[in-house]
Amino acid sequence: SVDAAAASAALEAVNGGEFGGWECSVLAAQLAVLEGMAHGKPAMLQRAARSQRNLLGKVPELLLLGIALGTVAKSPCAGSSFVAMSVLGLYCLEIDAERFQSEFKPVLLQLYTDSTFGSSTPQPKHVLQSFAPLLRTLTHEEYAAQFQTKAEQLLKQRPETIVSAVASLVDAVQLDMSRYVEPLIPLAIRLLKSSNEAARDYAVSLLSGLSKRCSDPAALTGMVGELEATLAGKGGALTLWEQRYAAVLALRGVRDGVALLPPAAAADIAAVAAEALTTVLEKESHEATKMLVLAALGDWLNMSTVAPSKKLFKSIVKGMAVATKLAAVPYLTALIAACDAGPMRAHLAELVPELTKMVIKAQKKPKTAHPEAALALCLIMIIATDHEPTKKEAMALPAVEALSTGKCFAFAKSLADGAAPGGDGADGAELMGV
Repeated sequence: SVDAAAASAALEAVNGGEFGGWECSVLAAQLAVLEGMAHGKPAMLQRAARSQRNLLGKVPELLLLGIALGTVAKSPCAGSSFVAMSVLGLYCLEIDAERFQSEFKPVLLQLYTDSTFGSSTPQPKHVLQSFAPLLRTLTHEEYAAQFQTKAEQLLKQRPETIVSAVASLVDAVQLDMSRYVEPLIPLAIRLLKSSNEAARDYAVSLLSGLSKRCSDPAALTGMVGELEATLAGKGGALTLWEQRYAAVLALRGVRDGVALLPPAAAADIAAVAAEALTTVLEKESHEATKMLVLAALGDWLNMSTVAPSKKLFKSIVKGMAVATKLAAVPYLTALIAACDAGPMRAHLAELVPELTKMVIKAQKKPKTAHPEAALALCLIMIIATDHEPTKKEAMALPAVEALSTGKCFAFAKSLADGAAPGGDGADGAELMGV
């Protein structure tokens, strides 16, 4: 891991005699902390901090700050130097919170700004992450004064080199970003069209991070609306599949933030997102992007309380009817995800006749694995758990009832066991995990 590599570099510097006295002690303390981070053991991290508190308390603050910002920052062990900034900053916070806020924090924040926003090249991920503990202490006043305007300006001037720093900053702060999000959304969305894969990935992370930091439904409604417009081609067609894939990935990532809103507000936004993805599903020809659209559609429908459009039902039925049975699996998996929370089950009941046909057709070849039929059978059962059928749906019930009896029951059980009767069942065993 990055932390382990940083610890190794620091240990090599200590053993090589490059540091002495207090510098060596500080790096030794850093190694103990890094060990706790690398192994994911908070208790080890806390013990390391406590064990070094007395030692660091004896070091004059100016000497400690000099080590942090001077010797260590300029040392050959660059992998660990930035990690040391946050480690030492947190130690200072434990020793004297008031002095940390008034004296140490401004200098450490300046170091962060110079190292990230002031750099002409993107910083490595471990350098950005090393400042997370420091950034978690930011207040609204500090963010507005030092980062709000700077982030917006640099995303306009050199977006591809700065987006990773902005995404890391948003991910680290513990602030409600609703008041800052509006100008950042179009700048991040513009990067979804970049030819640089890393820039697209960080743009997706930035939008996802912003969504999780927004408590205002209006801000998230605007974000989903802008992504919907982008997928519709407003502001320029997404001619490359990589661009469309990134936009769909961003829309799926934003769902995590929408899920934190009150259910009614989340459902309204989910309906908009589902409709946008339905339009994309109709037109998309790239297979991997289409699979992602279906996965995202299932996630958003799961949150929505609005009946899917006839356009969506038509696309789903068409997708399930393809000659290659495995091609139907993503459609069915998306529908199962959509039904997970409950409200969507009643809306999907009109698909029961099509699902029933799929299972009965698979019965005719009992020696072949039929993952699509297994998923169709699961979906029928899920829909039936809390849905009272209408008169029209009741007409399909004789066929549905037949699914639980006779040969079809044996067929379904064999699929659940992971093997089709008379066959090796490899495909069934692999796919029944769904």
